[in-house]
Amino acid sequence: MSSSTTNVLSRQPLVQVLRNITDPRDRRGVRHSLFTVLSLAVTGVLAGCRNLIAIWEHATDLTGADLEALGLEEGQALPSESTIRQVLQDLDHATGAVLTQQRVADRSNQRSRP
Repeated sequence: MSSSTTNVLSRQPLVQVLRNITDPRDRRGVRHSLFTVLSLAVTGVLAGCRNLIAIWEHATDLTGADLEALGLEEGQALPSESTIRQVLQDLDHATGAVLTQQRVADRSNQRSRP
């Protein structure tokens, strides 16, 4: 049995994977959940969007039911293109920090082995 996280993640519904991602943002001032922003981004990419403006434009074309399924409450405004951009950048920086910490820990563990 493989220990690859890809195999474990591939058995989970995408919605569950997105909901389990830790939000790196400060809770103050957060208007849109990380799940909602990521869902809009993934939906846009799956629809063929190649940039953040196209993702936002795609989101503006979604029905109310679609938006609700992606985490927006009825009447809640869409996140702006700049919000989507900032959230994805914050997530990218947080992921990079975690990966760097893991690499340092792995190297320390390798050095301490006889």
